[in-house]
Amino acid sequence: MPTVPGPQMILGPRVVVQCLNTAVTTTLINLNDSAAGQAAGAGEALEVLSGSANDAAAGTGARTVKIVYLTPAGVVAQETVTLNGTTQVALVDTAVWRVLDIWCATFGSGGTNAGAITLRTVTGSTARFSIPIGRVRAGMGQFTVPAGYELRLLGAQFSSGNATSATPLKLVSIIEAEVDPGTGSYVDGVFQTVLRSTGGLSRPIDYSGPPKGWGIRIPALATVRARAATETGTIEVAGNMWGSLVKVGDIHRSSGPDPDGVWG
Repeated sequence: MPTVPGPQMILGPRVVVQCLNTAVTTTLINLNDSAAGQAAGAGEALEVLSGSANDAAAGTGARTVKIVYLTPAGVVAQETVTLNGTTQVALVDTAVWRVLDIWCATFGSGGTNAGAITLRTVTGSTARFSIPIGRVRAGMGQFTVPAGYELRLLGAQFSSGNATSATPLKLVSIIEAEVDPGTGSYVDGVFQTVLRSTGGLSRPIDYSGPPKGWGIRIPALATVRARAATETGTIEVAGNMWGSLVKVGDIHRSSGPDPDGVWG
């Protein structure tokens, strides 16, 4: 799968969230390469390390990573961390609430990350997100809406490779949103079931047309996430969710059609 370095979250009209899990099985799992994801609750201290000594300030692999995140107040912030190989490096901010994006920002001669890069908690070393070897950026699989905004989720697309078994597979993808912002309690949203196939699978989901019109509304500080499972075997599932961020104060009925009755 090609990698595209750079931020996947844009404060403005467009949000694109990359989703990736290299080992989706029959158990529903988040579409990022860390099963834990990020827990609900207050901000936490995080640290970064690589599985390779070549990911370091003077190494041939990744040299720095950039982390974009929300503070406990829902404000967007960011840090650039210089890697130190297999030795962990702590973020300066010790109260990171929701990570929005993490990607390799600079490189040595190798042009990519030599090892898997892990963002984990300082206390307990619990992995939150990871960048697989050579992938440059993490598949986040989730997005938390900043304070003062709401997200209009407009679409998504997920694809898979072949299962390890020759048996035709069925990929089930689910997009979920928090029942109440910041609680970590989710409700199923749209189910996407892809037909059985022995080849790669891909199907888009479009929320921009009738009956939703302006997309699915995700309120400020709420998280939307993508999950997947397969009927058999182990597969890689990748894709994107996309939408638009709108300032809460800019929402008016005069902005356009309101087929689902949610404009304030």
